[in-house]
Amino acid sequence: MNRIDRRAFLGLAGRSSAAMMMAGLAPRMWPQERPPTIPIGAPPPNILLILADRWRSPLPSAGEGANDAHLPNLARLRRGAVNFTQHFAAAAAAAPSQASLLTGLYAHQHFCLITGVSELQPGFPTFGEFLRQFGYATHWFGPWRLAGDDLPDEGLDAFGFAAHARQHAFAGAGVDADGAVTAQAATWLSAAARSDEPWCAVVSLGDSHRVDAHLGALMAALDGAQAVKRNTVVIFTSERGAAQDSPAPQDKLTHAEGVTFHTPLVVRDFSGKLQTQPGDRAQLTSQVDLSALLLTIAYGGGGWRTLDECEHLANRLDIFAMLRNPLAPGRAYVLHTCDEPTAPAQATREMAPWHLICLRTAAGQFSNRSFWRENSTAILSEGQESACYACQSAGGRQAMAACPAGAPLFTRLQRTLEEDALYAELRAPLPYHLTRAQVEARGEYLADLAEG
Repeated sequence: MNRIDRRAFLGLAGRSSAAMMMAGLAPRMWPQERPPTIPIGAPPPNILLILADRWRSPLPSAGEGANDAHLPNLARLRRGAVNFTQHFAAAAAAAPSQASLLTGLYAHQHFCLITGVSELQPGFPTFGEFLRQFGYATHWFGPWRLAGDDLPDEGLDAFGFAAHARQHAFAGAGVDADGAVTAQAATWLSAAARSDEPWCAVVSLGDSHRVDAHLGALMAALDGAQAVKRNTVVIFTSERGAAQDSPAPQDKLTHAEGVTFHTPLVVRDFSGKLQTQPGDRAQLTSQVDLSALLLTIAYGGGGWRTLDECEHLANRLDIFAMLRNPLAPGRAYVLHTCDEPTAPAQATREMAPWHLICLRTAAGQFSNRSFWRENSTAILSEGQESACYACQSAGGRQAMAACPAGAPLFTRLQRTLEEDALYAELRAPLPYHLTRAQVEARGEYLADLAEG
């Protein structure tokens, strides 16, 4: 069986750990001055980011028209919007997925891996912190999934947000609280016109079956505050996908079908300031690119990519360019991981490898399950399981067909994962000022795993 080379991984892990330890005391520094980036007389737009918890894209149905009939508010938002049809989450579980969305980092970089246990290290800056530095007021409504088994006493200020409607994110609490979260966010939106500073508000929802109704309530609040709406960009996406209607057995690399991490991304610019060209975009985009989009909107362009504190996001895909140009390039590949100790393969078969990495291109997808060395995040070659699927079109919809080991596509995608994606993306070393947070996060993850 083809396997990822163990020595390459161990060497990378050793080099990365040594670099992190040498640079572990580096503080995060913010520049004291920044040149103006928004033209005089053109204040930056507000940003309303609406997050579903689990939302598969495309939804299983008889067609797009049927989906529009069942989801009228999303259909209304999508009209006049840029609709990214090949957008993918970076992680399967709630905590690592939300952490990747907030930080623009992969799960194997921030190590917030276990939902209900792991905490996001405050040393990793979120887009909320960056937007505050750019002059925005930042607000969070709904579930926060990154505080282990409890919410931080100091609220979310350490993560760059003013918290509203705080509640525990687990055991279904997010689902039960969606109505209250939406009502509070809608009330806040109705009064937002009184603000003299631009804002970014995140509304996180737990019950994907009722997201369309909550989306309608939020859009109704904007409709009732036209001055606010005319200066607002609305973004709808999902923190992770859903596995319903997957043709693959749960114990046979279900994620390889893509249904667990193919998610929607819709950007509607009511302000007109982004100069978008509405329509579909079929290029590959990733959840880790969303922070870069928000920074570009708030900064008034891509100049933030030259700032030292943003170095770790400087090479993320420019989704903003895709908003303006339908032909702007997307990603060559997207990556997705699952590292929950209760992953499907582990639950169904004793001693099955449960660390999953998926690489997807326009041609197909390669998935690898592995064990990690004990008390380490180094990937072991022993016991790995790999699978490959080719993308095909069937009846106007995309389908996946199994591709055997040794086939050209299998070999090509495996090499892309081993020789490029792991080093350049998933486990890419972080800059000096983030290494302390990474060392601490990795240590806490290993300690949590050891405690079971």
